[in-house]
Amino acid sequence: MRKGDQSRRELTARATAMFDERGYESVSMRDIAQSLNWPKSLIYYYCTGKAQLAQVAAHECAEAVLSDARARVEACPSDSRAQLEAALSCAGFWRGDALAAARELHTRYSPGNLAWRACLRAQLAPALGALCNDIVARGVQAYELYTPFPGQMGQVAVGLTSDLADALAQLICATHDEAELLERADALLRAHRCALERLVEAPFGTLRLVELEYVRDAARAYEFKR
Repeated sequence: MRKGDQSRRELTARATAMFDERGYESVSMRDIAQSLNWPKSLIYYYCTGKAQLAQVAAHECAEAVLSDARARVEACPSDSRAQLEAALSCAGFWRGDALAAARELHTRYSPGNLAWRACLRAQLAPALGALCNDIVARGVQAYELYTPFPGQMGQVAVGLTSDLADALAQLICATHDEAELLERADALLRAHRCALERLVEAPFGTLRLVELEYVRDAARAYEFKR
């Protein structure tokens, strides 16, 4: 790897870590330069400003998530419903266990870090949507799914699932009563499943992306780390 490429990777990795931990709005280019022990002018050799740096960092994060999504799809049986569920499992904070989810909730899904979350979502949505479009199209050809718009429904499914992730994150971050949290989370999960299954005419109960027990465990881990 050339030194310039290595330095660029180092810069984006450090920016990602700082945006995660401190929030996009709270991090300045000077902060990033100081953490790398670089002169501030060197950062501007690689990007025009913080907004462009955030886009590049978010793009690299999205590439990593997309690679994970493709691996999960390839590991699935040929059933298109299972493949769609596997791909959509990368559209929210539930890619790992409850502790990993809690870390995501404290960083990328934090109420104080909405600008960074929006940047990450904007970078991931087109590529993950294209992957899901392909899965839906294959499912329609195999008569496992049905929609008159197979080239668009995967993208719509990604949008719905990202919205679900944001709504659940806001709920977990703002609600301290577990019974209330679970009641409201259950309603969100049921609505998402119903909408997703109707989009592609999947049989009722076949697309169960996130279980309520997982949300409960993630919320408990989040409270422990609060």
